[in-house]
Amino acid sequence: MIDSNFIALFISIGSLGMALRIIATFKGNEMRFRPQLSKIVTLLDTLLERAEIYRLKIEELLQITEPLQEQEIELRKYCELLTQLDLDKKREEEKIRQDKEGKGIKSATH
Repeated sequence: MIDSNFIALFISIGSLGMALRIIATFKGNEMRFRPQLSKIVTLLDTLLERAEIYRLKIEELLQITEPLQEQEIELRKYCELLTQLDLDKKREEEKIRQDKEGKGIKSATH
């Protein structure tokens, strides 16, 4: 019969061979993907640099636009007030016109 130590040795050598094959496959994949990974890392670095530049520009623009936003709120209120005054004036003019027409009709019938 086959000795149990021989079977254990055979299984161990087979496992070692499989492990070496897996490592070799991963190493081959690493060599194949390394250039792509380098390109991606370079692209990410470039994007991070640009993001920092844009962040600084955005902060600068926010400092400029913040007072303008406050002015915009006041100007909108002023515009709404003017629009309301204009509507009130048109209503008053229309009422006066209708009153004149109404008086004209009454005097023509009497």
